[in-house]
Amino acid sequence: MDFTLFVGYSREGAPLKWDDASNSHVYLSGQSGRGKSYLLRGLIAQLPSQGVRCIVFDCSGDYRQSSTLDTAHWEAVNVREFAAQLNPFRRLPLSAQYTEEIEDVAARLSGIIMDAYRIKGNAQPVYLRDAAAEYLRTAGTAPSFSNLAEWICMEQGRARKMEATTARLRDLGRFFPGSGHGVDWKLREPGIKVLQFDTILDRAVQTVITEVLLADLWGEKLSSGNDTCPVVVVVDECQRFRFREESILTRILREGRKYHLSGWFASQWIDDEDALKALDQAALRVYFYPDDRNVCKLAKTLSSTSQQRKAFMQLISRLEVGYFLYQDGQGKCLIGGAPSASGAPTESAEDLKIC
Repeated sequence: MDFTLFVGYSREGAPLKWDDASNSHVYLSGQSGRGKSYLLRGLIAQLPSQGVRCIVFDCSGDYRQSSTLDTAHWEAVNVREFAAQLNPFRRLPLSAQYTEEIEDVAARLSGIIMDAYRIKGNAQPVYLRDAAAEYLRTAGTAPSFSNLAEWICMEQGRARKMEATTARLRDLGRFFPGSGHGVDWKLREPGIKVLQFDTILDRAVQTVITEVLLADLWGEKLSSGNDTCPVVVVVDECQRFRFREESILTRILREGRKYHLSGWFASQWIDDEDALKALDQAALRVYFYPDDRNVCKLAKTLSSTSQQRKAFMQLISRLEVGYFLYQDGQGKCLIGGAPSASGAPTESAEDLKIC
């Protein structure tokens, strides 16, 4: 991934540029309303002119067409209509040489569903994985979540054990009808595609759709090899996801750079250790003000001594809207500000110090 991003300005007014071609993963964190989306829209807008394909999973509605995304390469799509074209049961490439087996498909989908719906108990994931694998061996050419639910209910004992799960499968059947032949990701065309979740209010469904689509995109990128544009996927509100070791989100962060696929993630404060471990692989990290409760936690994350922690706490506490702590791949950290409409830092940047 060889592109350059203008991130903002230092307190002296010097432009902050980032061009770490070896690791182009990005993580932005901060309290809602502090400037994450504004900065991220500006970063996204810089990609098409550098030959990059960007896919935005817009669960928050913050990435609608605006002055920063108003380009000839911008396209908004209703994610409900987009997802209906997809067959979530298709076998995806695990690498350039290997493709999923039926058991892999069943494990992938059961993991996504269990994580999204937070279904309790250790038995349900096993029941769903085994049922999905057995169903796929007999489903023919057009499997679907609705038909899987009906197949489970054909056996009374199995239906009784999986009642909570089959209700979710029927719900998902409305979004993945089973007749899709595949989506066109247009991976050979630089541009921005924003997948809008306006018509889907259920957060669990949003999460399932996002992960199923990301897995399909991953498979398409691996299948196409290097005969495509570099790809950036943007996932906002990522605190709602579980970054399991085998999840597609973690896989993108761990292996994506080999296939010229980068993950850009934005979130409010995250305490989950698995998520933090996965997101720690991002070379570019930008921290806006977290909220009053988490100032100390962020300072502890960024410091190695108690003295540094106190200094960071003071800096973080003074972060105004639009300003952030910027940490690059070498661990260097400084205060930055997003560009104003005139392209210059505001006066309050003069009070901020380089760390």
